[in-house]
Amino acid sequence: MIKHGIIYCRVSSKEQIEGTSLKSQESACREFARKNGVMIDRVFVGGGESAKFADRPELLELLDYCRKHKGELDTLFVWKLDRLARNVNDHFNIKAALLKYGVGVVSVTEPIDSKPEGKLLETILAGFAQFDNDVRAMRTVQGMRKKLQDGLHPWKAPIGYRTVTKGEKKTEPDAPVQPLFSLLQKAWKMFATGAYTKAEILRMMINWGVQMPNGAAPSHNFPDRFFKNTFYAGTVVDPWSGRNLRGNTLLWSHAKSFHACSKSSQLDRAHTPIVG
Repeated sequence: MIKHGIIYCRVSSKEQIEGTSLKSQESACREFARKNGVMIDRVFVGGGESAKFADRPELLELLDYCRKHKGELDTLFVWKLDRLARNVNDHFNIKAALLKYGVGVVSVTEPIDSKPEGKLLETILAGFAQFDNDVRAMRTVQGMRKKLQDGLHPWKAPIGYRTVTKGEKKTEPDAPVQPLFSLLQKAWKMFATGAYTKAEILRMMINWGVQMPNGAAPSHNFPDRFFKNTFYAGTVVDPWSGRNLRGNTLLWSHAKSFHACSKSSQLDRAHTPIVG
């Protein structure tokens, strides 16, 4: 009797650059299946999402496919276990869900099986995948905090600015985008006088042609977020410590003007950048 299986492949952009391509993963899985007498019915390909989340669209589609074909499939082939998950709990939850549909997981490059030593190795490999993911996350946070200490805003540039990168890294302050920068600066200065309401400022910005990054006009709550954003007063905020740090971005406001806007809008000071 012919056995049937499916394949799941996934890469990050970095891995694809380094040669761990989707094509090579699929080829290795197909060859392993052929040698073991398993016919591949379908290949599922991850769209570049991180494996640290179990709600990836392709993975959910794969699980639904297995549910609909319960009793017809025997094996899910992956190039490595970390293609499926980079979290120990997610790994075993996904595996348990597949087993309900009669589908076992096989890594074509790692010797895991149902024997005690195979189960132990599987747990170790899943743990190493999570460890590697945790280390990467820690290094990412460390890099972001270093940028904050250097006065850089490590996230997407707030409205009125554009992100300046060198390669894939952000090494320079966000740069003003004209004429949007000047229009928003004008709105900021007018509001700081106390002579205009937020609704009036919003109408003027719309009439001037101010647009959000998605091309839409500013919404009714845009002024609230805009006038309480400390980025425009030269402050970047470390969300992990709550510390206010001096930014080095070209400004349209200074502390006195910022506090005047905050007082006029009767809003508490906040740190969330406006990104549209």
